[in-house]
Amino acid sequence: MATLRSISATAEDRRDTAIYLTSSVLEALGYLRSQGKNSIEQAQHALASARSLQLDQLTAELPQLVALTYILDLICSLMQGNQPQAEPKLQALHTMLDQRVNDNHWTVDGTFSIPIHTDARPQTTIKGTKSHLSSSQDGIERLTFNWLPKRDIYALVFFLSGVTVSPKNTLQGLKAETFLKEGLKVTMEEINSPLDSGKGSLSAIALRLAWRKTLVSHIRLYLAFALCVRTDWDSAIISLKELEQWNGTFSPDPAPGVLPLLTSYLAGVIHQGTGNLTGALSIFQSPQFSVLHNPSFDSENNSNRTSHDPRRDLSILAALNSILIIRGLPQPDQELINRILSIVEPFCVSHSDQNIKAAYYFIKAIYCASDPLIKSKQFLQLALKTAQGIANNQLTFITLNFMSWKFFRGVVGEQAEKSSRASLRQAKKGMDGLWTSVAEGMLADSLEVQGKMDEARSMREDAIKSAEKIIPRLMKDK
Repeated sequence: MATLRSISATAEDRRDTAIYLTSSVLEALGYLRSQGKNSIEQAQHALASARSLQLDQLTAELPQLVALTYILDLICSLMQGNQPQAEPKLQALHTMLDQRVNDNHWTVDGTFSIPIHTDARPQTTIKGTKSHLSSSQDGIERLTFNWLPKRDIYALVFFLSGVTVSPKNTLQGLKAETFLKEGLKVTMEEINSPLDSGKGSLSAIALRLAWRKTLVSHIRLYLAFALCVRTDWDSAIISLKELEQWNGTFSPDPAPGVLPLLTSYLAGVIHQGTGNLTGALSIFQSPQFSVLHNPSFDSENNSNRTSHDPRRDLSILAALNSILIIRGLPQPDQELINRILSIVEPFCVSHSDQNIKAAYYFIKAIYCASDPLIKSKQFLQLALKTAQGIANNQLTFITLNFMSWKFFRGVVGEQAEKSSRASLRQAKKGMDGLWTSVAEGMLADSLEVQGKMDEARSMREDAIKSAEKIIPRLMKDK
């Protein structure tokens, strides 16, 4: 990073706009990949420097760098779990790409060149496959980079679009799934295209294929999670099998990065959602997710809790899932729950991803259900406020359901009925069969205590019908 900052300073002094823009964007990318403390804030600062130059005439010749700037800015918001902030950034990215779709600066092989303000000298080559320096016909030396062909960029944007709008997937006609499927279609077309073999060197082609295969895995993964959110468990199971088969194509090497962990976590979620709690717990408490013996969760020695570590985040989520399962057992291990909570708490409350914070607050509220009412209420309010602030609709309606059960169960009055109806309305919007059934049952209870027996009977029948739609799936895994 120090080298890039030095290059930026030198380029700024020399008013070398293209190099300044390039080094600023690469600095932002480096921060995001470092996953260090305050990496998002540092990346956003670097991007602010890059954006300040995007109206410069020279940047009109570099749609690749402009696109990368927009993409990284969007990723910053996604890493924070800030969907309301990400949405306008996504729209800006789409607008920019629409305006530049026919730009002749897009190259077939994905390369682009950065002009350098320097004295003329003989052609120079920098060793390596990422870039080279050469003089063009106009006498200006240019630094050439290998990046993504245009269709790959569009496939990546389809993927990021699906991720961005996924919290509102059920509210927007499954728009997230539409984006993801389009990204999958484009990427598979490029993978299967016989014309691609002629674009670049063998090493470049191999790298491009590996990248596309990795993108396909991530798209399939997010599609499966989207199906889980709306409790389409049969389709989710099929998607998991397709993902596992696709990950096998990386053989003899394993799937790259955290894909194996993400796939295992998905399997655990599906087990839990379909009632196979033993199978789910065996995954969430396996060594790959364990927080009990993982040095990265040593709160006394770990001073970098706010750093971005995907493996640690998955372990946190697995731990929270485990608490839900353990607490529901006939004889829950309270000591184990306490240990898990004490380990993950410092990481959750200081986490930059608001989704993890909201999930922790909700779990804490449930665990405090037997404690004084004020504690449970405080955590539920925190969970609801955080979830609503980032437009996490699933956690919002789950929290509303629990609040309705906790505070209005058996209560006679208009407020109790309003709470139950609000919970039901949100669950239906989320297309969640389980929580819709729960909300309908609670509303039926609320109507009964108020003497509205006919309406209560009708609502109870709806609750049974909703339950019957998901019970067959649950019974299959018993």
